[in-house]
Amino acid sequence: MQGAGVTVVDDRDQVRYATASDEKCRELEEIQVDLGEGPCLDSARSNAVLSPTGFGGGSPGAERWPRFAPYAREAGVIAMAAVPLSTSETTVGALNLMNTRYPVVPVTDLRIAQAFTGAAMGCFAHQDQVRGLKRIVGQLEGALFSRVAIEQAKGVLSERFHIPLDEAFSRLRKHARSRNLKLKALATDVAQGLGPAELRL
Repeated sequence: MQGAGVTVVDDRDQVRYATASDEKCRELEEIQVDLGEGPCLDSARSNAVLSPTGFGGGSPGAERWPRFAPYAREAGVIAMAAVPLSTSETTVGALNLMNTRYPVVPVTDLRIAQAFTGAAMGCFAHQDQVRGLKRIVGQLEGALFSRVAIEQAKGVLSERFHIPLDEAFSRLRKHARSRNLKLKALATDVAQGLGPAELRL
């Protein structure tokens, strides 16, 4: 293998990102994207490993990707293989392995490439899960802090006006709605002894 490229495809089959080990490979990645055909796109769309495929006249590559094959030949690429970038849940793209001379990518190298892409995608999936968990924890913390502020404000109003907690909450909510205020922000002010005059003695 003398070059490699990566293409990332979103869930609407739109290419989001393409990069490569050198300028020639990057151009071939972009040409595949522009033409909508090529080994990298096929591997990403099918979630299947594509064994080394040649681009000479009458070759499988020339027949399968007739518009892309001339560009590959012009760039001096004699064969390409592709490995999907996927997790157990989704495929996000593919890794292209390009040969400009013989021997082409052997099966053992393809297996190694699969192992590497599998490990890399496992790391990305884990990072995504961690980010997702952090986002959920953040949302839960926000909800908790909001609830605490509201409960404190209810207590303050209940004591201040000698009214039940339910009525205190109704006053708080009514005031927030009538003035288009966020309930949490108003509750925080009231709990700290601030807030509008009508909610203070």
